[in-house]
This record gives sequence, C-alpha cells and structure tokens, in this order.
Amino acid sequence: MNGSLHFGIALGAHEITAVAQAGGTRHVATVPHTPPQAAEDRVAALQSAFEALGNRLAVQLGKPVSGAHVSIALLPPLSDARLVPLPPLRPREAEAVLRRDAARHFLGGSGLRVVAAEPPSAVGKPAFAAAASAALVETVFSATVAAGWKPVAIVPGGAAWRAIATGRSGTRVILAVEEDAVHALRFESATLVGTRRAPVELVDEVVAAAGDPPGSVSVFAPRETREPLVRALSAAGWTVAEDTAEYSSAGEAAAANAAKAKLELVPPMLAVQRRERSRGMAVRIAAAAAILAAAAAGVQFWGLSRELNTLTERRAAIRNAVAPLLTARDSVGELNQRILRIRNLDDGTARLTRALFDLSMLLPMDTHLTSLQANGDTLIIEASGARAGAAIQALRSSGSLAEVHLLGTVDRELEDGSTSIERFRLMARLVAPVTETSAAGGLPTTLARRSP
Repeated sequence: MNGSLHFGIALGAHEITAVAQAGGTRHVATVPHTPPQAAEDRVAALQSAFEALGNRLAVQLGKPVSGAHVSIALLPPLSDARLVPLPPLRPREAEAVLRRDAARHFLGGSGLRVVAAEPPSAVGKPAFAAAASAALVETVFSATVAAGWKPVAIVPGGAAWRAIATGRSGTRVILAVEEDAVHALRFESATLVGTRRAPVELVDEVVAAAGDPPGSVSVFAPRETREPLVRALSAAGWTVAEDTAEYSSAGEAAAANAAKAKLELVPPMLAVQRRERSRGMAVRIAAAAAILAAAAAGVQFWGLSRELNTLTERRAAIRNAVAPLLTARDSVGELNQRILRIRNLDDGTARLTRALFDLSMLLPMDTHLTSLQANGDTLIIEASGARAGAAIQALRSSGSLAEVHLLGTVDRELEDGSTSIERFRLMARLVAPVTETSAAGGLPTTLARRSP
C-alpha cells in the first residue's frame, strides 16, 4: 500500500495520462483508452486501463502505486467548462440552477449532469461553471476505487488548466489543444474573463480566440501542433510564456494541476454519502453540545452549592460576634421609630401651644402672665414680676418665639423706696418648627427658625 503517494490523472476521449512528482522529477505515463459502447462494461474497461497506467507509472517510480490518492481531470469533450451569467448566489444555489438548466448552458447530451460552479469574482460578473455526464463521473469514481486507488477529487479539465494561471498578473491566455479543438482561457490579473473554442487547423481563428494582445500566452499541445500556433501568436503580438514547452500535451498539463483545481464534479452516490455524513456529523455535534451544556450546568450547580456551603459555614462562625451588633441595630431602629413619632407629634402641634409651653418653662419663677393676646403669628404678652429684663432675656432663647421686644414702658411699684413689682408688655412672633438631621447618629431633630 502507498497511501502517501498522490498523483494526477487526465482522462481524455482516447487517452489517459498520469503525472506524479517524486524526488523533484516529474514522471509521466500514458495509455490509450476507448470506452466500450455497453454501459455495463465501462467500469471494467476503465479499471483495466487504470491498472495498466499504474503499472507504467510504478516502473518509473520504482515502487507500487496501489493505495495512492489520485485527482482526476476530465478533459473535453468529457467535460465542459465555461463562464455562465448568474445572479448573486451561493455555490450550492448556483449548482442547483445550472443543474436545472444544464441543457441550455452546456452542450453534449440531455442526460443527467453533474455540475459545479464557483461564485462570481464580483457582482455582475459571470460564474465559472462546469458539467459532465453523471454516469461518466460515477464510472470514473467506481473504476478508481476498483483499481485500488483513493479518489480525492474529480475535476473538469478547464478547471485544471485554469489553476496554472493562479497568482499571475497582467493579461494571460492559456491555449489547450485536446482532440481537434483549441480551448482558450483568457485571464486579466488571474481573473478568468473569457472562454472560447476554435478548430485547431484554423490558425487565424485560434489567434482570434486568444483576444487582443499584448500579454503572455501558454500553448499546451504536442510539438507538431504547438509550433505553428506559437509562430502565429508571436506574429500577432503575443509573448509566448516559458511554460509553453513544460508540458508535452494538454492532458499532461491537466493531470499535473488536477489537485489544484477548485471545481469538483461530485458523483451522485458520493454526494448522497457526503450529505449523510454531514447530517450525522451535525447530529453528533448537537449531541456533544447538549452534553457539554448539561456538564456546564452541573459544574455551575456544584459551584453554587459549594459557595452556599462556604457562606453557611462562615455565617455560623461569626454568629456570636455579630449577635450584639444585630441587637444594637434593632435598638437604634426602635429609637429612630420613637424619634419619628415625637417629630410627627411635634409637627402636628399648633404654634401657640409650643409658645405657651416655652412661656411656662422659660419665664422666671417670680414672673407670671396677666394677659396673652394672639393675632396671626404675633403674640402680645402682659406680665408682672420682679425684673422685666430677666423675663425678656429668657424668652429670647425660646425656639417658638422670635423678635421678642418690650412694648411701651415698664410700670414699677415702689415699696419702702425700692421697686417691688414691674409690670410690662412684650411682643413676639411665633416661629414654625424646622426638621433637620443631627450630625451624631443621623437622628432627626426638631428645631425652630430663629431671628438673627
């Protein structure tokens, strides 16, 4: 078995070419092949041709080629590759459109077709597409497996030739001679802009198919066919590329570059198998995602449980130290509730009641009221006592009275030449209470507006 070897095959209408790279040397083997008319014999006939091709290649390589990986290019007329105008579509959508209208876009029979398409290089540009008989692609795939090889991809010959121009700049034309036709692919800065076909014997038409020079041109054909084309192209202003003589035929060029082609012609049976594998893979990915989600949920639950246990243990450890603080907090809360109730009672008390309270508490013991008149927020007080000045000074410290001052004069009663009683009148303004917050402990305190 030689699973590490990978070589390319070009399958033509009458010839099969294989190209393998080993030790820096290119090894080329060719065998003739004419498919039988009977469909049931085609797989066996192609298998026999592949085995003969493998034997010739093994002689050159000096080792067997069984178990090798192969990329197979179907040369025209077995495949048809061209630019097709399509709306902006994804590759699968473009292939579905081409498959539906294959007879309109591709010539060569009305049977079931395998199609492949690349998305356009830009909006409004045509798509590079290819098609081949589904029965032929299935035959090639089955014969490759029967020959003991592992098929990597089956590609159109036009896609293999196109891979030669990848990464090249400027105007470049590839002319591949297969059977009696010249297949022209024109590139502008590695972008395929045109595909044409011309009879190989009509040199002028071949030059016209190349388009307008200047630019470089590669001609892949047998020597006797290549030389007159090269002379005509050079006379028309084209520069012949150095790789023109690198490949002795268009089949060799396609086989050498089959693994680089981007378009793949997938056999119907293989397409079904790939869809089944994709579906199975999607199911396995979904199952794995569900398992991972369940595992993540379990890990999160375990982490939360562990965190809860740690928190419970911590609370148990500090319970004795926190208990007095909780009791103090409850006491402070109860004190705040009481202060709030007192404040509410104080706010709901009439200003006159507060003033009477202050009068009874602040007036000197030897002073008593003889008259009290209230008009709005003005209070007229008549009193008698030993000293009027002391009474006035005491009332000025009241929180419910402001602007306390004497009205008129003080009447004095004399006894034995000295003042025994002073009668006087006072006027004051009632003050509404103001609620502020004490700086100590944040407790509410009821104050009164005072005059400066």
